[in-house]
Amino acid sequence: DERPALRKRNERTPGRGFASYESFVVGISNQSAKRITDIAIDSPGTLSPILVYGPTSVGKTHLLEGVYSEFRKNSGRKRPRYLTADEFTGQFVQGFQEKPGGDRSFRARFRDVNLLVIEDIQNLEKKIATQRELSRLIDELRAKGVQMIFSADRPLADLNFLRPELLTRLESGIVCGIETPDRDTLLQIFRRMAEERGLKIPDDVCRFVIS
Repeated sequence: DERPALRKRNERTPGRGFASYESFVVGISNQSAKRITDIAIDSPGTLSPILVYGPTSVGKTHLLEGVYSEFRKNSGRKRPRYLTADEFTGQFVQGFQEKPGGDRSFRARFRDVNLLVIEDIQNLEKKIATQRELSRLIDELRAKGVQMIFSADRPLADLNFLRPELLTRLESGIVCGIETPDRDTLLQIFRRMAEERGLKIPDDVCRFVIS
């Protein structure tokens, strides 16, 4: 069934906010992924596609949103696109339901992008037609030097339910993991969250909260 699950987020939702790249807290658990995305921002297309994987609540979304925010600052004529895998599937299905030329209409949405971010590609399981379309799109965008970043909740080896052609394209890029933050990184994250909300929390309280 190619029909996506109910969408939780949508890049076109009014008031939709994206995290900044500067506010991403770097620690031992995520420093490799951060170095990779630094290159993606400084030299788009040099490392593409990038797959960032890790369990929930380790900062994958914040990192990808930060990259998206950086590309938006200097997008010019071209625009970055940020989608979940479910949104990508939904737009793909909708495109083919719009006849005639629905496939061309869908593909035109990515014609002038300078960045493509797709979250949670593990949700493409059993969506064979969508996987084929994404494989085709990766080829097209890579030929244009477009930066692509994907995220998943598990390593590439555990995404073996994806079609071989899609796995091959992901393997041809850079795969980096984010682990559960260590105590020091969690403390920095909590302090940053408190600062952003204008809260002055004593250090001993911060340490108690993350313990």
